[in-house]
Amino acid sequence: MQQDNSTISIAPEVGAQWGGLSVSVWNLITTPKGTGYCETDINVGYTFFDKLYVGVTDYFLSLPGTCYFKNIPDNHSLEAQVSYYFGEEFPLTVSWATMILGNQDRASEENDDIVTYGKRHFSSYFELAYDFNIADWVDMKAVVGGAPFTSPWWLGNEHPGVQLTNVGLRAEKQLFQTKLTGMSVWGTGNYNFAMKKPYFVLGLSFNLGKQ
Repeated sequence: MQQDNSTISIAPEVGAQWGGLSVSVWNLITTPKGTGYCETDINVGYTFFDKLYVGVTDYFLSLPGTCYFKNIPDNHSLEAQVSYYFGEEFPLTVSWATMILGNQDRASEENDDIVTYGKRHFSSYFELAYDFNIADWVDMKAVVGGAPFTSPWWLGNEHPGVQLTNVGLRAEKQLFQTKLTGMSVWGTGNYNFAMKKPYFVLGLSFNLGKQ
């Protein structure tokens, strides 16, 4: 979903993991000076052998006045994801995600305030991510990703074809870790070449449970 990079947003996330099964809820809320746009993502996935991940995410994209449980095909989109981590000796992760349900991925036309939907595009995202560290002090991740073909769900109609949309770095520093809890601080900087916009995110992560 396109957004103005001049706005500031708050994005809390809560997740849990049991063995290979993981569940998370992520929410995005723009500041009062923003567009009033908000987003709620619910993800369920499973990791096999600490390498192969398969998951699905429900995206609820809303503007003021929309309801979570109403008009589900228009307000919700379902994405299927798969990724593979090659291991510590070659810490590269290859990921692919494709929209499989929801009207926002379908070609649409609006005439006299009536929206008609056409074919599904199966908007997709492909990414390569490589983990490394700096002097065992901070964990880093380099990311390159984009659209392998026309993907209007998140790029709109203005950016057809193959697009490079995510080139960036993530840095994370663990502040403390005990047997039951831990905390780290992290930041990301990314550039979307299709939209010619930079994005910056700062965050704190807390974990509970045995490590």
